[in-house]
Amino acid sequence: MTDGLLPKERLDALGDGVFAFAMTLLVVNVELPDNFSPDNAGELAQALVDLSDTFLAYVITFVVLAGFWIWRVKGNDLPVASGALVWIVLAHLFFVTLMPFSMTIIGRYDFAPAIWMYSGNMILLALTAIGIGLISARDAGRQFLLRDVSGYVLLIGSAILSIMIAAFSVDYAMLAYLVNFAAPILGPRHQPAK
Repeated sequence: MTDGLLPKERLDALGDGVFAFAMTLLVVNVELPDNFSPDNAGELAQALVDLSDTFLAYVITFVVLAGFWIWRVKGNDLPVASGALVWIVLAHLFFVTLMPFSMTIIGRYDFAPAIWMYSGNMILLALTAIGIGLISARDAGRQFLLRDVSGYVLLIGSAILSIMIAAFSVDYAMLAYLVNFAAPILGPRHQPAK
């Protein structure tokens, strides 16, 4: 084990707060236009149906962030965080805080660059999570196994697929993230050292 920069519980507390705040902000992006004033129930129902793309982005983003948070909670049992671990966790939390903005762009603009930004954010989230896994394994003196982060490899693949689909049809690009529901089949993201 390496010398620690700070108690890991402090880093975990910061992470919990960032995840809670980011996940709460996501729902703010599921909104009807400010000038919307339905005259009847049918108009309201149609407006809600028109939010289906934004709501899908909300559900996908919430589930992905929840997965990242669960992985962090189930993560390593190090008593202290090394400098490298602190910095990679902070980088990861930076990309977590960008998710509400990325989701806002997806919800408002039906253009390929919106998908690219969102998917780029997902890729960077996954890469920093893999980095956390690598550094945690090193600091704990255990072997890093790719199966520990197989769900993140799948997330990167689905983000790349989403970018490719957006080149042809933005309307279907977010559906690429549904393949992430196969992550439990691929194995655990991380198992603490015994």
